[in-house]
Amino acid sequence: MATHCGSEPYTINYRLLRKDGTAVWVLERGQFTPTDGDDDYFICTIAPLMQEQESFNYGTLVNYDDIASAQIPMDLYFKAALDIIEQNDKQTAMEKLMKLCCSMAQISGAFIKDIRRSGEFMPVVAKYFNGSDEFTSLLKCTPEDIVNRFNSQGLNQCSNTVLLPKVYKDKLDALDVKAYLSKTIRTGGSDSYVLTFVSLGTPHNWTDSDKDFITQTARLLALLLDK
Repeated sequence: MATHCGSEPYTINYRLLRKDGTAVWVLERGQFTPTDGDDDYFICTIAPLMQEQESFNYGTLVNYDDIASAQIPMDLYFKAALDIIEQNDKQTAMEKLMKLCCSMAQISGAFIKDIRRSGEFMPVVAKYFNGSDEFTSLLKCTPEDIVNRFNSQGLNQCSNTVLLPKVYKDKLDALDVKAYLSKTIRTGGSDSYVLTFVSLGTPHNWTDSDKDFITQTARLLALLLDK
């Protein structure tokens, strides 16, 4: 606030939430302009940070390393998430929650699988992808195949699939999956579903903020799945 009200121009980056529930990074440059009257002014310019447009160069105005590891604004997320739950049916709410989460955490897509059927391939309950999602039907496995992959917090993660044993890496490479993070969802006192986020095409460094964000999303989804 002191910077905003000073005599020097300021430059900041932050997220805005669109009406469609997706988030976008923006660059704001401005300057506080006092007057002799009762009203003072901020003169500022706000531009979206379209990181996918490699030809557009923001120079030294943007530190993309800071953006990649930025804390996710949980207050903004919870407000939007609760609105989604209140205004939509169960299936639509689950899909919109995953869309919101993917957008804010800059992740390609997510899906939920039912792990309650022992010895059977886990069916997809809900999914959201910014692009192709055909591979979800190809990732066939049983609850027994994944039971030992989760830590005590119910998380299973890989930031870069090149680190996996070749047999797993080759399968995921064929689907263009370069990173994933899965979180168990508990309903009725036991693990009943698995929420998985994937990064397609590029590795993804799962920060503590990402993991907390996804854990909170799993808890909100549990409320819907427990109905």
